[in-house]
Amino acid sequence: MKITVTNRYLHIPICEAAENRRMNFIKDGQVCYGLDIKPASDNYDFVANIDLARFMGEELELVIEPAAEIKLIFADFPYPNGNYSDIRRPKAHFTVREGWTNDPNGLVEYISPATGERSYHMFFQHNPCSYQWGNMHWGHATSTDLIHWTQHEIALFPDEMGAMFSGSAVVDRENRSGFKNDSGEDPILLFYTAAGNPFTQCLAYSANGGKSFVKYEHNPIIPHIADSNRDPKVIYCEELGKYLLALYLTEDVYAIFASDDFKHWDEIQRLSLPFDNECPDLYPLTVAETGERRWILSGAHHRYLVGEFKNGRFVPSLETRSFVEQGCRCDRPGEDIFTANSKSYLYGSISYASQSYSDISDGRRINVAWNQINPQNRLFCCQMSLPMEHTLHLSGGNYYLCANPVIEVESLCEAADSITVTQTAEYFLGADAYDITLNAADESFILSFAGLTLEIDAPHNMIRANGQLLSPVKLIPDTGIHLRLLLDMHSLELFSGKGEVCAALPIYMDGDSKLHVTNHGDHPIEIVIKKLKNIH
Repeated sequence: MKITVTNRYLHIPICEAAENRRMNFIKDGQVCYGLDIKPASDNYDFVANIDLARFMGEELELVIEPAAEIKLIFADFPYPNGNYSDIRRPKAHFTVREGWTNDPNGLVEYISPATGERSYHMFFQHNPCSYQWGNMHWGHATSTDLIHWTQHEIALFPDEMGAMFSGSAVVDRENRSGFKNDSGEDPILLFYTAAGNPFTQCLAYSANGGKSFVKYEHNPIIPHIADSNRDPKVIYCEELGKYLLALYLTEDVYAIFASDDFKHWDEIQRLSLPFDNECPDLYPLTVAETGERRWILSGAHHRYLVGEFKNGRFVPSLETRSFVEQGCRCDRPGEDIFTANSKSYLYGSISYASQSYSDISDGRRINVAWNQINPQNRLFCCQMSLPMEHTLHLSGGNYYLCANPVIEVESLCEAADSITVTQTAEYFLGADAYDITLNAADESFILSFAGLTLEIDAPHNMIRANGQLLSPVKLIPDTGIHLRLLLDMHSLELFSGKGEVCAALPIYMDGDSKLHVTNHGDHPIEIVIKKLKNIH
């Protein structure tokens, strides 16, 4: 079937229970865009908005395999599937309008030299044709406060080199890339994996402040090295006077490359991050207690190394060790011990692939992770975590990466309620979002809410979730227990101590949700409960 593109969007009703088909757009005899879709025959879950703006005025051949009759609906505006008042949509977290999202990509702050306006850009893995994984594009959203987001049109589309897998972004203020034009805007550079056969690392750029992006004509910038090498993270290293690119290679092996112009990269080392893989993050932090500068290398599972650059290489500052050696143990029959042999700061079952922001003007190191929640409402799937500020602390000769919600979250807080629990207490929550802080003695207590029971066992320095070992209570010695809980529809984000222990877990808030507290200690528990405003 041949079509001439005169409208921006092709609307196709999607039924997730239908047969999967491949839809290829062919230009000059070559596939220029391909999608896996499940076109609906009768009932549909939502309507895919397929953006064809880059082909406007051109003739394309459309081939569907296995062959099927599909009604093509062309329009100049995206189909309005739903809105952000959906009953199961999270109140305080970013979610896509429709479809699937996973890893955050290209997190960068941009201050326009032309207008002075500041915006936070967040790209993300996105399937616009399903609420399941596939058809990886780079979605795009912006914010002025890290809390309220505006979703824009897709930034990067799959092409003949493959699907658009994860990566990062930087602002090229020195125009090392040579991509700056007379618009007055600094180039925003996107580094991504083209997930074809084979996987390669590529570059795209915007010369208009992030309104649109162009892929570098000489891609790839790093050819295939090993297996499904992927997820380039780029950052400037003052110690070396170069930009660095951390890349996942295979198993638990990562590589670091260096460049002066973003286009030509030289490998400087390979290193292992035990018990982790995918999605490297690489960034410096100042140690709170000493003022010394250290670098963090982390993976998708939130394990990390603390080190510094010496003689042109990343050198870990301490050996990896297990949490058992840090004093976190299980001495009760039938329970597992912590077996991870590298440091971790974020536990639980739903958080993955965190990435830190580049070019933050106020010096903070801000991080966002992918939360794997499934509202099962046939419109969207998954969310981004609330932004977290990373800090680095030194205690007892050990470095600890800590994370806490950014201060901007407090702008969502409404009037606070306070309760003191000596034995038991109950507080009605309903289907809302909350910021809850809790201070207690080093004793034991139980919190139950939204289908989750947390046992805080301070004498054994451990937290259990629904009876399963979750994490230590704290790693940095301190008096008392200090918890912060962020609850929102499908997720709990927990921060303990200075933030050296964090966790993300699934919950299910509904109109009957209540917080139950049982105090097993001799001292009262002080709890402050703040309801969060809806960001939509």
